[in-house]
Amino acid sequence: MPNEPWSAPDKKTDRRTKALENAGVDVVQARLIECPGDDPAAIIALAGIKKGFAEDWLRKQRRAAERRETRRFRINLAWTIVAALAAIIAAWPVIKGFLN
Repeated sequence: MPNEPWSAPDKKTDRRTKALENAGVDVVQARLIECPGDDPAAIIALAGIKKGFAEDWLRKQRRAAERRETRRFRINLAWTIVAALAAIIAAWPVIKGFLN
């Protein structure tokens, strides 16, 4: 099993990356499922790209998607907290009058 640096920056990598991006995450995942064996040097049926390179690209895409989702969640949480504090501040005179 050859030990290829899957993410070596060169023109060949750029071509392969562009081919994977054009195909999309779902197509790449389907092609990886179709590819038999565990050999990362096996070639998937997509522009002659090796399985290991495609797996690495897919992992990077999933990590990027997770980071985007985490960021979106945190932004929504922050705005929810701000809205809750604003509601408490707005309702404070009513609550204070009710308690007296």
